[in-house]
Amino acid sequence: MTACSSSTNMSPKSADVPASPMAQTSEVSPTVRAVSKDELKALLQANHGKWLVLNFWATWCMPCVNELPLLAKFYNERDAAQVVLLSVSVDDAESVEKKVIPLVKEKRLPFSVYVLSGLNPEDLTEILGKPISGTLPCTLIYDRQGRVREHWEEALTWERLAPWLRPAQE
Repeated sequence: MTACSSSTNMSPKSADVPASPMAQTSEVSPTVRAVSKDELKALLQANHGKWLVLNFWATWCMPCVNELPLLAKFYNERDAAQVVLLSVSVDDAESVEKKVIPLVKEKRLPFSVYVLSGLNPEDLTEILGKPISGTLPCTLIYDRQGRVREHWEEALTWERLAPWLRPAQE
């Protein structure tokens, strides 16, 4: 994943994210850890039976950074019994200490971040079960059976993400 969506009109800014009382009081998760291709696959499989929102981003991608407050709001308001959010940074492993961890703290992200470096879109397509171009940000939504229900390779909007806070029962 090397490209970054440059469509700034699709990029949510902090002011565009509806206010959330929880977003202002949530604790910053100290969990930032590297994952391999096999570990990412295992994370996806471990969440079968729940809806899964999988977001790929990078610190050097401004649309990605701009949508982090939106993802934090989603994480705080989702039905945690039904919906899992996996946040995956594709920054280089060398960037974790200098860029990823400081950004996670600055943005007060309440969710864990997994760092997956060195994979190309073809490898990810195999893991994800959906062809992707490598454009960031990239978000996929999986249903309880592990099927891709939605896929965006551009910045999210609240209108797109909010329906997945409490997905309908199948």
